Order: sequence, then structure tokens, then C-alpha cells
Amino acid sequence: VLCAMVLCFDVSAFFLKYALWVPPSHVLNTFRLVLWFLMGLPAVNEYYVFMQRSAAKKHGFFLEKLGAYAWTLVATMLIEVLVSIKFGRGLYPNPCPRHIVVGWAAAGVVIATVLALWSRSHAYV
Repeated sequence: VLCAMVLCFDVSAFFLKYALWVPPSHVLNTFRLVLWFLMGLPAVNEYYVFMQRSAAKKHGFFLEKLGAYAWTLVATMLIEVLVSIKFGRGLYPNPCPRHIVVGWAAAGVVIATVLALWSRSHAYV
């Protein structure tokens, strides 16, 4: 999940620059990266504690929910993706070839299935 968020962040940076016609050297890009970095620090910490809850339970600390920073980061990422979709319509006239989309979709399904089976077999009780 964390890797998917980082990859989505990287892709949305390029889509937003292109769709909103912001030059790469503009101060808004630097501000956005610094803001994401500062928001990401506590969010990754909350996510780490959430994922390590079984180990944290041994030490008397148990977190059942993600914290506010992690949810704020997810909401901000979703808003950036929606802005990229809204303002990117018509900017990409040639769609991705169908065989590429099918290949990536098949790879995603296989990876999700393998990870689901693996996590089920290694689940903590």
C-alpha cells in the first residue's frame, strides 16, 4: 500500500504539472514537494505503527485505526488524482493500447491474488 501511494504521488506530480501547465521550475512545485514530505513523515509513522500492531501489542500499545495524518495523506492523494483526471481530459488524445491495459490488469490481478493467499497463510492469530 505504501509503495502504491508513493508511485501514485510520483505519477500525479507529472500529470498535475502537465494538466495545469505549471513549469517545473515554479515555486509551487517545490512547495508541493516540501508539503508532501512534511505530511508524509508522521503519516508513515502512523502507518508503520498500524502495520506492526501485533508487535506493539506485546509492549502494551495497540493501535486499531490509522491516525489522522495517514487519512489526511490518503484524502489529499485522492484529491490530486481526481484533479488530474478532471483537468486531464482531452490532453491525452491517444489512449493506451488495449493489449497494454489488459497486460497490466492481468499482472495486477495475479499480484493481488498471490499477496492475498500469502497474507492469509501467514496471518497472525
